[in-house]
Amino acid sequence: KENNTYIITPVFTNKIAYVNWYIKLDGIENKYLPYLGMIVGMLGKLNTKNYTYEQLSTYIDKNIGGIEYHIQAIANVDQKKDYTPVFYVQTKALMDSIKEQVGILREVIQNTLFEDEARVLEVIKEIKSLLEMTISGEGHRIAFGRLLAHLSKPDAFEEQTKGLSFYHFVCDIEKNWSSKKNGVIEDLKTAYSYLANKKRLVVGLTVDNELVDSAVDVIAKEVNKLNNEEVLNSHKEFESSTIQEALVYPGNVNYVAMGYNFTHLGYSYNGSLLMLKSILSMDYLWNKVRVQNGAYGCFCDFRRSGNMFMVSYRDPNIKKTMDIYKQTVQYIENLNLNDRELLQYLIGTISSLDFPYTPSTEGKTAQVYYFVGITKEELQKARDELFSTTNETLRSFAPLVKECMEKDMYCVFGNTNSIEEVKDIFKEITRVQ
Repeated sequence: KENNTYIITPVFTNKIAYVNWYIKLDGIENKYLPYLGMIVGMLGKLNTKNYTYEQLSTYIDKNIGGIEYHIQAIANVDQKKDYTPVFYVQTKALMDSIKEQVGILREVIQNTLFEDEARVLEVIKEIKSLLEMTISGEGHRIAFGRLLAHLSKPDAFEEQTKGLSFYHFVCDIEKNWSSKKNGVIEDLKTAYSYLANKKRLVVGLTVDNELVDSAVDVIAKEVNKLNNEEVLNSHKEFESSTIQEALVYPGNVNYVAMGYNFTHLGYSYNGSLLMLKSILSMDYLWNKVRVQNGAYGCFCDFRRSGNMFMVSYRDPNIKKTMDIYKQTVQYIENLNLNDRELLQYLIGTISSLDFPYTPSTEGKTAQVYYFVGITKEELQKARDELFSTTNETLRSFAPLVKECMEKDMYCVFGNTNSIEEVKDIFKEITRVQ
């Protein structure tokens, strides 16, 4: 509508409008990306042109069912194409309040003020605290996120905007606020100015079919109040790089991640990899890393992007776990499941794909598929491959896993003593705090 893209999911929502704004971040200098990461945690907590942040919070609570801010890199299934970096805002409200819903969404995206230095610093400290809680509780995500950032553009983007690199960026600003505040606030304003541009915007709408037209009309009125500036298309070069890194964190356990991108080796994604993921996570890695090696847990993943990894959590060991990862190939080569076991693993695998969707989830999934560029035919192809999985299919993945493990790329998030014992295997040792 009026040169803007709307992704519409007309399903029964009981007169609730789920409105998501996806703001594409193409053509933005790298230096501003971590500032956009900070803005995720700032919107709704600073004054705007027409509201104090207290009034803003009260207005949101009174009129809509919630508003959330996120930043994400969405990988395209066609590896020859670039990924789509987006800043997106999720909102929900009754249709009777949709005018207030999209009005306050635009207010936050277009009219937030950064002049109150004391309040900006207060929010930065809050962001830092939340990041520290995440790091402390999700060491395995830090480990495999850091690993994957060396393997693909989307993961490198997310490392810069919400990963460990982003945490260090926030810490540096908070520590040196008195000398850096003027430059930081100017850079925040510049980064923020990219958001209120209708040419960057894609609108996701999930609402009852008979309410679609009226909802779009209201949304379009607010969208037309945004700036209308040309967006530069830029292709950011990226080359995968080697990583053998230890992240030292004050704790008693380790999180050991190892992996590679199999598309770099000439392999392509296959739906049967979903079952291999279940088998390795629920049998081989569970028994070897948890039961025999003393870790709290371990799992693996094979993604459409080509990224594959194995990661342990709350692990007392490092080197032993890596050796177990490398021995996975022998396990795959000798897989010989009976029909009943294959069926059990199929049921376990498909349960993670087939589950009841809420209207909100259904709409959000359709919107992500739009950016990913995936079709129903491609989804069905992966399902067909999964359902036709045999022992021969599973064993055929042994070379893929073998070549990925031979790249010997890993990241360990661990404690000082454990890392010191095997420090010779790391090319880089980084202190988290």
